[in-house]
Amino acid sequence: FNDIGETEFSYNVKNGEMVEVVQFYDEKGSVKPPVSSNRLVERNDIIYMVNHEVPFNGCVIDTYQNGQYKYRYFLIDGLQSGLFISWTMNGKVTGEYLSINGNINGDYSEYWDNDSLRYRGEYIDNFRVGTHKSYFENGKIDSLVEYDSLGVKDGVFQSYYENGQKGFLGEYSKGVQTGEYKTWKSDGNLWITGQFGKNGKLDGIKKMFDPDGGSSEFLYKNGVLSRVRYYDEYDLWFQSDYKDGKKQSIKHYPNSPSHPLHSVFTFEDGNDDVGWKETCFTDGTLKEKYQVDGVTGFNKVGEFYEYKQDGSLWIKGEYTDNKQTGLWGWYDED
Repeated sequence: FNDIGETEFSYNVKNGEMVEVVQFYDEKGSVKPPVSSNRLVERNDIIYMVNHEVPFNGCVIDTYQNGQYKYRYFLIDGLQSGLFISWTMNGKVTGEYLSINGNINGDYSEYWDNDSLRYRGEYIDNFRVGTHKSYFENGKIDSLVEYDSLGVKDGVFQSYYENGQKGFLGEYSKGVQTGEYKTWKSDGNLWITGQFGKNGKLDGIKKMFDPDGGSSEFLYKNGVLSRVRYYDEYDLWFQSDYKDGKKQSIKHYPNSPSHPLHSVFTFEDGNDDVGWKETCFTDGTLKEKYQVDGVTGFNKVGEFYEYKQDGSLWIKGEYTDNKQTGLWGWYDED
């Protein structure tokens, strides 16, 4: 009722919740007709009739060109209250939820054009709570997310491919991703595994698997990358080491576990522009050492040293843009 006792609106209540439609009345007690949303305007989250200063009370209905309802909702004191429903042009329900004082409360549902469920979850005062699920148009589950009573992700998070294959499995604690997680490709093959610490930063080994049998390992400590290793189908192929997130070296190994280190790139103070490359004999002893550009790791750009297998210096020279320059020297056993 308004200040002088006139009825402004009425609705039914069941189990403490507003149900069905809200009926609005004018000053004469007659039922007010619905209005289109193009006659309304929002100011500071409150809805008003255009050129009016009093928050709007009434039913809002928009329609398609064929006359079919597009959506229907109710405003009480300028805030959405009551049951919201949306439809397709063919009259199929696409969404349904209850609002109280502008906040979504209770079950929330969305539907595909074929009437299959698209999304379902529960809200309390606009916060998602409990388990929320989304679905593909074929009826298979798309994702599952768990929330606490404050609308923060807390619990399992899962996603799927349209063929029903699991795509991601992880866990949240108070809005922060923690613990182990896994991702799969659409064919069911495991793709990535990793670990998050309690602070939501990567901590431990993250692995990526290749279809050819190879894999990559990324070692993190409190979110900072410290090492990358790549394995082919036989054994370790190369390893990159980092310090404070900056690349320090790349070590290359042959494809057989019976062979030791083959070559090393070492970057100066983590600078990717200039570094050193070292190559080894099959027994792992140093063969060559020379400066390279850090971008490709192949172009010789500075000092060059070559050694005999006994470790003694054999050749010393210099390169500029992969070409020999300056004075070169060859050394004997003495």
